Order: sequence, then structure tokens, then C-alpha cells
Amino acid sequence: MNRAVSACILIVTIFLLFSCKSSSKGEGNEPHFAYGIENIKHNLDKKKIDIFEAYVLSNKILSKNGAKDSADEVGKYVEDLKGIIQAEIKRNYDEKKYDDALRYALSLNTLNTEPEIEIGDIYRELMNRYDLSADFFNQMNLKYEMADKKLLPVEKVYEILKYSYEKKSKGFFAADFEKYSTLYPELLTKYPELLSYKSELLSLNELNFEKILGSVVEVLLDKGMNVKDGMGFIDKSIGTGFFISADGYILTNHHVIADHVDPKYEGYSAVYVVTKEDPDLEIPATVVGYDKVFDIALLKISRNNAPTLTLGRSLDVNLGDKIYAIGNPIGIKNTVTSGIISNKEISFFQLGRAFQIDAAVNPGNSGGPLIDSAGQVIGIVFAGVPQYAGISFAIPFQWVSKAIPRLFNGGEVKRCWIGAGILNENNRVKVYYVMPNGSAEKAGFAPGEVIRSIDGVKVSTVEDAQEQLAWKRYPMLINIETELNGVVNNRIARLEERPYLPVITAFENDVQRKLITLIYGVELEYYDKNIFSRKYKVQKVYKGSIGAQAGILEDTPIVIYDLKYVEKQKYIALTASYKSKDSSLIERVVTIPAYVEINNIL
Repeated sequence: MNRAVSACILIVTIFLLFSCKSSSKGEGNEPHFAYGIENIKHNLDKKKIDIFEAYVLSNKILSKNGAKDSADEVGKYVEDLKGIIQAEIKRNYDEKKYDDALRYALSLNTLNTEPEIEIGDIYRELMNRYDLSADFFNQMNLKYEMADKKLLPVEKVYEILKYSYEKKSKGFFAADFEKYSTLYPELLTKYPELLSYKSELLSLNELNFEKILGSVVEVLLDKGMNVKDGMGFIDKSIGTGFFISADGYILTNHHVIADHVDPKYEGYSAVYVVTKEDPDLEIPATVVGYDKVFDIALLKISRNNAPTLTLGRSLDVNLGDKIYAIGNPIGIKNTVTSGIISNKEISFFQLGRAFQIDAAVNPGNSGGPLIDSAGQVIGIVFAGVPQYAGISFAIPFQWVSKAIPRLFNGGEVKRCWIGAGILNENNRVKVYYVMPNGSAEKAGFAPGEVIRSIDGVKVSTVEDAQEQLAWKRYPMLINIETELNGVVNNRIARLEERPYLPVITAFENDVQRKLITLIYGVELEYYDKNIFSRKYKVQKVYKGSIGAQAGILEDTPIVIYDLKYVEKQKYIALTASYKSKDSSLIERVVTIPAYVEINNIL
């Protein structure tokens, strides 16, 4: 009888272990891609890979010593692939698919090969197309891109600066003035009035709250009538938004309207906007686009001549700067609260940093503008901590401004990545994790490498690297310069679509030990395992990591019992026993949670 009970318990235990969504992959052979040239040709022919991946894989073979394929054969195939890319540029250009033609042309340029159709010509055709549309923000985004590459005539560069001046956007004007007066030495000679524009804007202070409030709206998510405990109630949530264009486009938070765009939500929902000038009229609104990563959304109402706010530049903000939060807290309309920038280094998002502010923020403020002392938008309020007064958060406009053109494209905003974990170390960007079968691994990245530049732009922080890479077109090829042990390498990587939660992609593809390195910043050396646990020795604990905060020490043993993703609450849970620095004589079993939206993935 006892044996039967024991057997039953063992079976149930094994079933639970294997049915739980946890990472229990062994330390055996990890997945790798095939290297052979014939295999690459076959996969490209069958469209299992694209031309960019074919190039990366072939180039890796060419760079490896002792490859089975002859160097001549591989080298010829690499040149053939460049020829195919040239043909794709011409085909897409002839078919007026200028966005696609540009991806191929920029990729070929990365390979130090001049496209037969000049990149400037492709940009100009794309600009002509945007000029015929009403998509102003994408027009400006493309002008900036061309100006940065010195592909705009000086007259068009002047138009960029003149627009910032007319909109009284002092932050953008000052930054563009410094950059483009250097890139285009003839700019100030031809347009000396820019110097007076600069002086005028530097002294600008237009903090007119009555005018600002006219641009701020109330955003309502109506989910109809719901019943709870036999009682019917109106299910309507409140947020804030503000006009960014005269034809009725409004920025707000994604979480304000999230159910309306969530494919899993099956109930009724509708979005409305209420303006200050007509507080009794609920105007139907359309959700144009949304960005779950930065918690922003773009709405559209039928409106002409809407009053807009001046969009500012959050990079110029300093600790202690005076700010104002505007919104509709708990339904109290047109409320202004004030405070200062308390912190600029809050790791709230998967990319970049958030502002901590001490201005009062309550439910209903979400999506409202954060205004500086010159009356310009430098962020979007998105969260407060109700039980702690004076702790609220805002999205820096540095990141919002990059997302706006993609919001206008419609649907969910997407970005690109290469599948590498990076961290700040001595004012450098160090790679400490490479995902199996990801773009970084295929390009030859290895843990320990330092990223020096991305697409020719030097980077020194994680935020620099993410900002340079995440917003580029994809799929396409990019050059990332790295250094390892004094040797400089140019890694040609294929940019691919970044999943909403990159950690989960890694979780589904990598082994437990390496996932702990990525998420908790702890490098482990395996030495024993059984069905219930795995024993390791801690090789390294990265400074500032979750592992360091949990007191895990280097050169000490650690037993891992479980590592799992709790989907409903969106966190990773590591259960382990170890001797921590605050109780080095006692080994304890603890569960260490980690928010799934970690912000050190490139």
C-alpha cells in the first residue's frame, strides 16, 4: 500500500513539474543553425530565410577558419548575394515600393557596396510621396533622417528650423541649430536670421495655463453596463489626452484605452473625447495606433483647428526642474498640479528611462501632458503610487516623439532588435547575454564584447544603444562595431522584429542557467542536477542586477529549484537556496521575482 501511494505521489509530482510553464531545459546541446552553404542556398530558395539572413550566415562561414566549404566558393556566394540585393533595390524602386528599396539600399551600403540607384534618389522619391499625403509627422521624420545623412539641400534644412521656430519649440530648435549648423556650414551664411531666432526662443516663457488647458481633453473608455452581485453599473473609465495636430489627433496612454484594442477582450467598448470648450459633449474617437511598450496611444476625432500644445525636448530636462501635470484626476476636470523632476533614471520601460515627479497624480491623470516652465510638453503622465504621496511617473518626450510617426502608420507600434543582453560597465556597453538562434548569435556576437558604435554612431550607455537601434527599419543589415580583448570587429547583423516581451522569447528558447544570467545578472557554473533541483557555483554577479540586490555572492554555491514565468502577473519567479551577504552563515530558500519587462535587451 505504501509503495502504491509513493508511486502515485511520484507520478503526480512529475506531471506537475512538466505541465508548469517553467524553464527546465537541460544543459545539453543548445539549438544552433546550420552552417553549410548548400543548406543556406536551399533555405533561401525555399524562402525559409531572407536574403539578409543568408548573407549573415554566409559571411560567418567566410570568417571562420577551417570551414568545410572552400573560401572561394563561399566568397563567390557572398558576392552573388550582394548582386541579388542590387536586383531587389531596382525591382522595388521600379515598382515604386520606395520603403523596401531603401531597406535594401541601406543594407548594401552597410556592406561597403554602392547601390546602383543612389540612396539619395530613393529618399527623394519617398519624400515626394509623403509630401502628397497628410502625414506630417512622417514627413518631418524623413526630413530629419535625410538631414542627418546630409541628403537635404540647405533650403530644406532651413525649413526644419523655421518650423521649430514658428511652433516656438525652443528645445528642438536649439538642438537642431547646433547639429545642422555644423553639418551644413553654409546654413548660417545663407540664413543669418537663425541667430536671432535662437536668441528669441532662448528667452521664451509662455506658461499660459488657460491656453494650455484648451488643448487638453478628457478621454473616456465606455464599456457599457455591467452587472456585479446582482447590481447593474455603468463601466466607464477616465483618462486624459492632448491635441498634437489641428486636425484632431490626440495623444493619451495606451492603458486608458487598452481593452478597446485588446483582441482578447470580448465585451462592448467605445472611446470618447470631451473637450474643455464643450464639456457636455462626448465626441466619438478612433484609436489610430498604440504602443504597449511606452504606454501611449494616438486617437482621432473629427475636428478642424484644434488648439495644439508645443512639443518640447525632454533631453534638456535636469533634476529639480519645475514641472506641471495637467489632467482629470478622479474626474475633476482641467486640474493643474506642480512639482519637480525627482529622478531621471527610473527603469520602468523595456527601453529607456522614465521620469519620477512629485506632482500630485491620481487615476484620471493618465495620458495628460507634463509641462515645463516654458509651457512645452516634455512628457506624458502615466502612473502614480496612491499609497505614497509625491511619487508619480511620466514618459520622457524623447521616446514619445520617436513613436509618433509609427503611431500614425496605424495599429501596434513595432520595433527591431538583435537578441542580446547588454549592460553599462565603465561608461561602455557590454554584451553579457546572447540568445540562441537570434540575430546577434548569427552575427557572431559573444558575451564579453563591448559595443563601440551602431551604424557609425558611438554609444556609451544601454540607453544610447537602444535608441540607435530600436527605431531603424527592418528587416535589413546593420554594422555594429565591437571590441573584445583589444580586437575590433565589425558585426553585420540582421535587424528583425522585436517581440513585445523579449524575455519571454528568450525564456522559450534558452536553458535555465543562461536565462538566470539574462534576467538576474548572475553567471552560473553547473556542477550537479537531479529531478527536483540543479546545483551551481556562482561565477559572477553583475553590479546593480537583481541578483546583486538579492544578496547573491560570487564564488558560492546556489541550488536552483524552479524558474517560471507567471503570465497573469507578468513576472519571472526564481526559487533558489543560497547564502546571502546579509546572512552568510545561513542558507535560505527564497523566491526572487523579476518584472518581465526588463530594460537591458538590444
